[in-house]
Amino acid sequence: MSNREPTKMSREQRRTFFRALATMLSAGLSLLEALDYLDREKGEDEIRTVVERLRSSLVKGQRLSTSLQQTGLFPSFHCSLIRVGEETGSLSLVLQRLAFHEENTMALRQMIVSRMTYPAVLFAVALTMLIVLPAFCLEGLFQVLENAQVALPLLTRGFIGASRFLASPIVLIGLPALAVGAYKITRRALYGQANRDRGWRVLLRLPIIGKPLRCLSLATFTEALALQLTVGLSPLPALGASVRLTEDPELREDVELAIELIRDGATLGEAFREADAVTPMLHSMINVGEESGTLPHLLEKTAKYYALEVDTALEQLASALEPLVLVVMGVVFGLIMVALMNPLVSMLQSL
Repeated sequence: MSNREPTKMSREQRRTFFRALATMLSAGLSLLEALDYLDREKGEDEIRTVVERLRSSLVKGQRLSTSLQQTGLFPSFHCSLIRVGEETGSLSLVLQRLAFHEENTMALRQMIVSRMTYPAVLFAVALTMLIVLPAFCLEGLFQVLENAQVALPLLTRGFIGASRFLASPIVLIGLPALAVGAYKITRRALYGQANRDRGWRVLLRLPIIGKPLRCLSLATFTEALALQLTVGLSPLPALGASVRLTEDPELREDVELAIELIRDGATLGEAFREADAVTPMLHSMINVGEESGTLPHLLEKTAKYYALEVDTALEQLASALEPLVLVVMGVVFGLIMVALMNPLVSMLQSL
């Protein structure tokens, strides 16, 4: 086994750990027996190291939730739910639901990546062709045009100058450095919570990007809230833990206001009545769920609905981006052809 202490666990690793532990607890094994079995299993060194640390803490009398929190590898959201499972005797159920939660989160992220991969690749290929092809493959043609006894149009001269500039050592060395610098500056600018909130508010106002971002925030929030209410957590801590999983500042402000209203005696539906970030559908589901006693179930259904809305919005975004990239490519390549063909035709006519 590796002696290297893990500093991070992926969602896939957490999902595997939660599901394996839940399965063995459901089969009647004690927590220590389940951890012993996981420690003997051939698997990833990171998981086995975590299991060994957890087992050592449990032998000393600590609870699983406390031991998980001390590793620094599990979010407080997970630790709080596991603590509820320990107190209510439903630890196996909580672990199983946490595994499903990790699966749903991974599926949502994979869906976003799959929807945006093709437009991103198309844009990258187009940009590469526009930069690399003229700069490195057309120098011979440029020399022919410059040596011909014809006056080169302004468009042609500008195209030749731009291509040679892009192929110059200054650009080849400076462009990667500029990209790294821009990345670091952007990352530093987004480091503070206030800056991230400003960025989110701008993105939420954009006509095409705003809807999938809001639906993504609501899907994450409602799925986490449903999970916590299902395992027996009360609404106040469940609301606070759920909204911390999103980056949406407007939703966070609405939830914080709702928490204050609930403390003053309002119901969950009443607390979200004036919330701008909460859609009418979610508000209706909360009201119906409170009246019928099926709030966690309806929140789960609502989370799935928002996930489908994210998929639909991203599909529409990808469908809009693909022809836009093709049109831009066509216009640019058309200008390149005009810049090259006009002097070539003039040169042939002068022969």
